Amino acid sequence: MRNLTPNANLLSAINPYLWYYGNMKTTLELPDDLMREIKIRAVNEDRKLKDAIAELLRRGLSQKTAEPGTVRHRVQLPLVQCSQEARPGEEMTPDRVAEVLLQEESETPRGSV
Repeated sequence: MRNLTPNANLLSAINPYLWYYGNMKTTLELPDDLMREIKIRAVNEDRKLKDAIAELLRRGLSQKTAEPGTVRHRVQLPLVQCSQEARPGEEMTPDRVAEVLLQEESETPRGSV
């Protein structure tokens, strides 16, 4: 005799109602420091981890988002005046800044930040 009970996974895939009102299991890869912060928050609030994550996601999604391509705010960087000209090859162009940052990053041992 064959079992005619439909598979629950098949039903959830077919029934759009469950897409919006059911629970969904998923796997996310999150940075360790972020996960640690969420776990600490859940413990401090005496909540399940899944409930803390769900609340944080809901709160983030409820925030008004900026229009695509718009700048939310501009940072005013200080203008540094030097008493003499930079030597050739030492000017701080955007490419030079990226090069210096990349060099510093490669010299910093992993996990020492």
